[in-house]
Parts: sequence; structure tokens; C-alpha cells
Amino acid sequence: MLVLHSAHGWLHPDFKSGSVGYWINSIGGMAAPLFFLLTGIGLGLRVSGKRPPSARAELARGAGLIVLGYLLRVQMWQLDRRAFMEPSNLAAGALLAGGYLLVYRGWLRFGRAEPAAGTLAMGVAASGVGLAAALHVAPASFPNLLRFDVLQGLGLTGILLAAPLARFDSRWARGLSAATLGALILVFTHPLRAWVPGPLPAAIAAPIAYWPNPAGGAPWAMFPLFPWAAYAAFGALVGGYLAHVGSARLLPLGVLGAALALLTSENITWIVQTLAVHPALTQPMRVGYRLGLGLALLWAAGGLAQLGGWPQRWLVELGRASLWVYWLHLEFTFGIAAKPIHAKLNLSQWALHLGALVVAMMAVAQIRLALRSRTKQARQIGAGAPAANLQ
Repeated sequence: MLVLHSAHGWLHPDFKSGSVGYWINSIGGMAAPLFFLLTGIGLGLRVSGKRPPSARAELARGAGLIVLGYLLRVQMWQLDRRAFMEPSNLAAGALLAGGYLLVYRGWLRFGRAEPAAGTLAMGVAASGVGLAAALHVAPASFPNLLRFDVLQGLGLTGILLAAPLARFDSRWARGLSAATLGALILVFTHPLRAWVPGPLPAAIAAPIAYWPNPAGGAPWAMFPLFPWAAYAAFGALVGGYLAHVGSARLLPLGVLGAALALLTSENITWIVQTLAVHPALTQPMRVGYRLGLGLALLWAAGGLAQLGGWPQRWLVELGRASLWVYWLHLEFTFGIAAKPIHAKLNLSQWALHLGALVVAMMAVAQIRLALRSRTKQARQIGAGAPAANLQ
């Protein structure tokens, strides 16, 4: 993710083509599939555990991510497009952001089985007024506020997969359910892509499938359910496997992933020829290829984690604080902080800046985890937890 976004944001166009651009896009292009795959693995581990989460906890988790995704769109509008410099835009953005934060707070309370109806109602009302104000003062920017991006995709995917997987007590039934859902998503991706938006408003059709923007601008959705939820569905199958055998048994997954990637690579001539005749197989092949690479990377990451020391610490800290890392790095790669170096760096300058970005995001991860630990301790103390539980 850091490689791809920093390259797209910082590199001069002359350095984005050829073999360098190919490898940057190949490496960075795995970020989103891995996010969806890990979402599914986490879900599979949770529903297979001794204390599976409640349906309301999973709903709150996914809904919270969706709200944060739209809150990020407000931030991009206000900061990156400098909407805050216009008082009417600033007021609309503040009202909308405040409404989203209230909704997010409401979902957190709902997930903890605390009273949440009032908070959610106030948040929804404020968000509605904020959206109406944004449409009035900035109609040209309004579609960007409703774009369905990766956080929304991850949140909605988690909500939709949790219900069918959590209903089964048998790990075999959960595995079969996950595999069936993944296969169905891939089967229906091509016809749904040909159908959307159909009679639906763009903002409603966006979570379903991708279609190009006829005006030539950014599409309404880059990470819709079809096919992106397939990564999470198959990831849930992997999570169930890991819950049964433990994280030390990653080698079979790595071998399976490498074989799957080799069998679905579009660098193979017969696959290219097959896709030319049967375009409906394009998305299943691409999902299979990225899923295979993801499983191989999962095995490699497990090997690094076994080494202990800084490789394990970096992986764990960046993973546990991945939402903050994702959120903040966008401002340094595409946002207002990137303006001085936007599309200006050569390869060596980009590499140096990328190293600095990685170090900065490590610091962000450590700060986030320290804050989370303090919040958890404060909550336990407030609940009267024994001192031994705070160690």
C-alpha cells in the first residue's frame, strides 16, 4: 500500500512507465486484495473461536468501518480540495463530519450492548442535514462524498459474511458456506458488471459492482462486493482452517497459494487466449491469482513472525494499527502534505521518501497502540477489574 500510493503520488510521470511501473503496480496492487483476505481470515478466526462474537458486535464492527470510510471522504474534500477555505463549505463539512462521528460513536455503543439509539438518531439527523448542505454549497464535489471506497467495502463485506458463517456450529459447514459464497460472488460478477447501475441511483449501485464513469472521472466504486467480497469469503475459509490447526501450519497454504497463482497468471499464453474467448472468466482468474499470491505472502509473513525481534514487532504493530496507517498515509501520498513533491521525484528520491514514510507510519502505529492500551486499562479500572488483569 505504501509503495503503490507513494509511487502514484510522488513519482514524476517519466518514472512510472516500463518495468519499474510494472513492478510497482504488481507489488502495490496486492494491498487491497490482502485487506479483504485478512478481513475474511479475521472473521473466520472469530466465528471459529471458543467465544464467537455476537451478531450485534459484527454488525457494529462493519457499520463503524463504513461510517469511517465516508468520514474520510469528508476529510479529503475539506483538506485536499481546500474546501475549508470557503466558510459555507467549512460549515457544511463540519456538520457532516460531526454527524458521522456521532453515528460512529453510536455503533461503538451498540457493539458494547450500551444504549445507542439516541446517539445514532442524532448522528443520522446531523449527517442528513450535512449532506443536504454539502449538495447545496458544493454540488460538483458532492459525488465524491458518496464514493464507495475500500473502508466501505471492507465494512459491508464483513457484515454480509458474518451472518451466514456464524449460524453454523460445524467448522465443515462454515467452510463449505464460505467456499460457496466465494464461488457465487465470482460467478455473478460478470453479469452484474454488465448490468450496473441499471435503474438504480449511482450511490446505491456502487456497492454492487464496478462500472466506468461515462464522464471520464473517478468511478463511483473501486471496491464493490462483486468481486472483492470473494477474497474475504475465501479468507474466512482460511481463517477456519487456521483456527483448527494453528498458525504454525502455514506451509500447506503457501504451497496451495503458489500453485493457484501459477495456474491463474495472465502471463500464461493459454490463459490469455481463454480470457479473450470467455471474458466472464477474467475476474475469477484475477481473484484466483491474487488469492494465491496472498496465501503465499501469508506463509512468508508467518515465517518472518517466527524469527521474533523487529520483524515480528513491525508486522504486529503495523497490522494492529493498520486503520490509522491507512488513514494518515493518504495525506502524505495524495493529500495536502504531498503537494510539495507531487509528481516531482525520481526513483532514488522516491525510495528515500518511502523509507521516511515507513518510519513515520511505524511511529503512528506505536502511538496508536499505546493510546489503545491506556484506553483499555482505563475502561477496566472503571469497570472495577482486579489489578492482576491490568498487567
